[in-house]
Amino acid sequence: STQMEEFKLEIKNQVQERLDSEIELTKEINDNIDLIVEDIVKIINENISQKINEIGEKIKQNSKIFEDLEKIQEKISQDVNKQTEIVNNTNENTEKTISGINQKVNTISTKFNEILNEEINNISDKLSVTKEQTEKLASQLETLQKSIKKVKKI
Repeated sequence: STQMEEFKLEIKNQVQERLDSEIELTKEINDNIDLIVEDIVKIINENISQKINEIGEKIKQNSKIFEDLEKIQEKISQDVNKQTEIVNNTNENTEKTISGINQKVNTISTKFNEILNEEINNISDKLSVTKEQTEKLASQLETLQKSIKKVKKI
């Protein structure tokens, strides 16, 4: 009977040690998970900040390009006005002048649209890359959380 009590006590102590060990491991795992989550959030925030800064730079560059285009368009408008006076005064040059004006307007319009489309595509591409990275990190975090739940059940 005493031997049985000692045996029970020994088993109880072993179970308690095992539980204490499991609890300690779980705490370590949770601490590591917290650090990983912090790192993931930091990486996501850095990536988003970087992309926002890149987009901001592109917008600044676009603003400068658009200002330059507006100046060019203003100059063209002035040229158009001068050429219109010439046309009114000189019937022989009418066709040539209108043709020149149309070419300039078409060139500016085409260039403006090309630049605008290119920048919109660049911004769109960068945003989709950031979205993909964020979704991938979120998926990895979800997988990690499932693994943690499995470890906790063990």
